[in-house]
Amino acid sequence: MEFENIVGEPLREAEKLGVAAPNLKMVYGLLRALQTNIKEAKGFVSFPTGPDPTRPILGMIHGSVVPT
Repeated sequence: MEFENIVGEPLREAEKLGVAAPNLKMVYGLLRALQTNIKEAKGFVSFPTGPDPTRPILGMIHGSVVPT
C-alpha cells in the first residue's frame, strides 16, 4: 500500500508544525496495522509466538494480577 505518501507525510508535517491531527493519526495507525497483517499473511514477516509479554503491563494498568 502506498499510504505513506498519502497519509504518512501529511501526518509527519502536522506533527512537525505542532498541529493536532487525531483522525489522520488514527487512519495512519489502522493502515499500518492492515499492512502488517497483509505482510504476515503473505509470509513477508513473522512474529514470535509464545507468552504475551504485555500481560504484566495489563496487570499493572488494571491494578490486579492477570493470570498467565
